[in-house]
Amino acid sequence: MTIEEPTSDGSPETTPETTPETTPAVTPDATLQAVSNDAEGITLNKRKFSRGRLIGIGAAAVLTVLVGSALAYALLSGGGAQPESVLPGDTAVFAKIDLNPKIGQRVNLVRLVAKFPQALKNFNQDDPIASVFNEVTRNANYDWSQLKPWIGNRFAVGAIQTSQGVQLVLVLAVTNEPEMRYFFAKQFPDLKYFVASNFVVIGDSQETINLVQSAPSHLSDNANFKSDVSALGGDQLGLIWGELKSLESLYGDTFDSYLSDRGLGGNLDSIKNTSGRIALGFHATPDSLVTTFLTRGFDTKNISWPAGDRSAKALQNLPDSTLAAVSIDGIGKALSSFISGNSDVTKLLDDYGVSTSDITDLLDGPIDLIALQSSSTNTKPLISIRLNPRDAGTSFSKMKRILEDNGYTSSDVNSVMPQEGNSLYLGVDKASIRNAIGQLNGAGAKLGRADLYKKTVTESGAITGYFDIQRLLRSYDIPGNYKPLAAAGFVISVDKNDPGSSRATITLTLK
Repeated sequence: MTIEEPTSDGSPETTPETTPETTPAVTPDATLQAVSNDAEGITLNKRKFSRGRLIGIGAAAVLTVLVGSALAYALLSGGGAQPESVLPGDTAVFAKIDLNPKIGQRVNLVRLVAKFPQALKNFNQDDPIASVFNEVTRNANYDWSQLKPWIGNRFAVGAIQTSQGVQLVLVLAVTNEPEMRYFFAKQFPDLKYFVASNFVVIGDSQETINLVQSAPSHLSDNANFKSDVSALGGDQLGLIWGELKSLESLYGDTFDSYLSDRGLGGNLDSIKNTSGRIALGFHATPDSLVTTFLTRGFDTKNISWPAGDRSAKALQNLPDSTLAAVSIDGIGKALSSFISGNSDVTKLLDDYGVSTSDITDLLDGPIDLIALQSSSTNTKPLISIRLNPRDAGTSFSKMKRILEDNGYTSSDVNSVMPQEGNSLYLGVDKASIRNAIGQLNGAGAKLGRADLYKKTVTESGAITGYFDIQRLLRSYDIPGNYKPLAAAGFVISVDKNDPGSSRATITLTLK
């Protein structure tokens, strides 16, 4: 048999046929390599194989497919069962860390950790648990060699309601049950636990263990839990979830006592009886670490949450000299609603001549807090506030009245609060605010076209923030090595059809 291989110039090159005496045994790896080579353009001359050799190759191919399928499943699925599959379906609060995620998340995690060479000096991507454990317990009396034979790479904590109140249970992935049982028997002989689905569930008492072990359904089957985890999106490295039917039932008088001891007592029934759910997830991209926070089903009848989505567009249209910016879309009604129900805040504003209607008129449109790089050398950033009310003229008159009632002259007001078109600007002095307005209304490059911004702000919502970390810190002459931190951003959005459901995304982009 001859094998034709392409040379560097693309022409086939013929290699001698291997003699039967030197023909290597067919293995799954060899078969896989042959298939890979064939896919790259290498062709095999057609010749008849003996029945025995054909069967051998077929068996090796089947074995390769089986092994490859198992490997692919392990990589793509993250390795099977999750801790939520062994906790009761009515678990009140749940938190987990998954250091064996799907292959994409695993690659991204290794890339991110590699950007912090001083954080984990001896990081081993093949044994991330040991790397982290050895780092955080560097000065403690722990021996990783005793844990490594049996501990896996998924960990969770669950809060379970029992007859004795809320009890915590710990869930650890197990790779070798006999080794685990031997370790517990030697180190913690009185420990209460049971093993299921390659997890060990540890409780404070046998009652707790019996309760968890006898649960007729599991958290992984809880419709709310599944819906909230799905809404987080992506494969999460870490997760916190809670169904807060009643904080009172979980903590009793703990909240009252804690706040009272600090002089912050009061009627907390509205907080303790809050109904709703929260979910917090962490995942990695090739360039960033992303945290997503969700609320679901909260009662917001006393607050009108802003549900606009113009804030991201406002930031995109800022100049690329922007060091930091926060844009809020239509928060005036929400603030007015909150203020009207709080007599202390209402009285404070009355002292400054500000009414709830003034708040609505001034803040109902997008509000932008902006820090620009100054065009002058050796000067701090230009800080300004831009208001975009529905009626700029009326809002200007109200704001002017408020400032004059608090000691500003008419000349001062015109200097620090100019009106340009449909926008009002607030600054620290006339020169800086005029400089800022010139940059904001200029025809230069926009922030939304910058690669760093696009990596950091990937959603739209009612509130959007962006911070160019390195440029911002350098502009204030803050010493230090800021690498690999590049930028941070956050987006907060509210479901227009369900104000009690919100989504907040925080992104830390690295260089």
